[in-house]
Amino acid sequence: MYITKWCLGIIGIIVFSVLFSQGSLYYYEDFSNPVTVSNWEWPLKYGLDGLIYPPDSDSTLQISGGTLNMSGRAQYAGSWDFNGFFCGRAARLTNTYNAGEYHPFGFTVRRGQTQTHTPNGFYWDWNILAIWLVQAHTNIIMQEGHAPFAKFTYFYFFYEREGGNTDTAGFGSYNGSWADIDMTSRTNYSGHVENFTHADAPFKGWHDYGTNGQNTNEALFMLTHNGSAVSIYMNPNPDDRTGFTYRNEFYLLARNNIAYKSNLQLMIGHMNNTGSDDGFRTASAVYDDLTIRSVASGINYYRKKINNGYEMVVKPAFTDSDAGIGEIIFHSPCINDFHLTAVKTEAGDKTNNGSIASLTRTDKRCPRQGYYYLRRSEKKLVVKFCQRSDRVNDVIAYNTLNKTIRLQYKHRPDSGLNKTLKVYAACRKYAGEDYTRISTTGPMRMRRVERPACCALLDQDLKK
Repeated sequence: MYITKWCLGIIGIIVFSVLFSQGSLYYYEDFSNPVTVSNWEWPLKYGLDGLIYPPDSDSTLQISGGTLNMSGRAQYAGSWDFNGFFCGRAARLTNTYNAGEYHPFGFTVRRGQTQTHTPNGFYWDWNILAIWLVQAHTNIIMQEGHAPFAKFTYFYFFYEREGGNTDTAGFGSYNGSWADIDMTSRTNYSGHVENFTHADAPFKGWHDYGTNGQNTNEALFMLTHNGSAVSIYMNPNPDDRTGFTYRNEFYLLARNNIAYKSNLQLMIGHMNNTGSDDGFRTASAVYDDLTIRSVASGINYYRKKINNGYEMVVKPAFTDSDAGIGEIIFHSPCINDFHLTAVKTEAGDKTNNGSIASLTRTDKRCPRQGYYYLRRSEKKLVVKFCQRSDRVNDVIAYNTLNKTIRLQYKHRPDSGLNKTLKVYAACRKYAGEDYTRISTTGPMRMRRVERPACCALLDQDLKK
């Protein structure tokens, strides 16, 4: 009997290790020193139509002054041989990543001063800033000197573009075709809807034949990939400026299904499609603080029957670079049959002493320590912990003494909830909170396991 338990425990540890084998994601680049930015390739002469080498270009794409910055155009006066083709310049991070529900991928990047400009009347002339997600070729080295018009087979990008008949640069996503984003109604995590057409919007551009008219409203963009879809978010006020129209929070701009999820690379650049020399044109921007950070190394949970319902026992694993768990998200078409009765974590008694105790429910969107906020929406129930600051928070992270989370709930036996329920963990930025270790990958799905197989020796507190 002892040998059987010992073997099950060893199997549990092995399975637990395999589940978390992909590990945590962390990368940060402040572009402070071009000499040390060794895993970036720039300027890659790449645009929508692939690698193109126009004879004339006033494009400047460089890492200098503590930023990745670009100005001018990849095609300039006299480049008529490629007129109508999108020529570009880009900086590519050569690291590769994979994405899936249990290990999503994503990044944030700060976009500072920008200017996209085309003279009035040139309706066919587009100047574009782009943030790309591509699938790296395994048999083609995509670099300077490669055959003209060589392209990534699979690619996606978020763009800011301006054409000759508008005075405002538009946002959009390219997933095989151009899809402009309606900025009059965008929604954030908590359901707040915002109209991004005010004068201090972070995407306003100007027709300007000089060097003025630059947009200095900084924005933080986030691109996430959960294995089946890419989502683009924007934080229009990352520095929490007072008196500013917009909240310091992320708003969903677009979501697109894509098929590729391995060997992912990101690029940032600009491009244009004509060599016209009639008037001032540019696609200029400054980028900084590129960050990749996962929620956790991986998260298991199992369910057991208790009096008057069920208990879900969550067992996460972290490294010291992970964001931690600031929210738990239940997703099911039967979510209205899900009734949460207790939330128990290390923070329940407001001390990090290893004891699990109940949190108190509050109606405040930014709860204090020892409390949780509950938000219900279509198909979702969100349990949110305190994220007031890096010092004052109830985030379950690498430095939490007891990382177990217990969630007690009940539902109708015939509701179908057990077959449809998916559980995710996240750590997201909300206005009014200053916890800085935010995940950039989007919610991470928890993996349900059977306690005897995977958790017997990993959950010693069950015996207490």
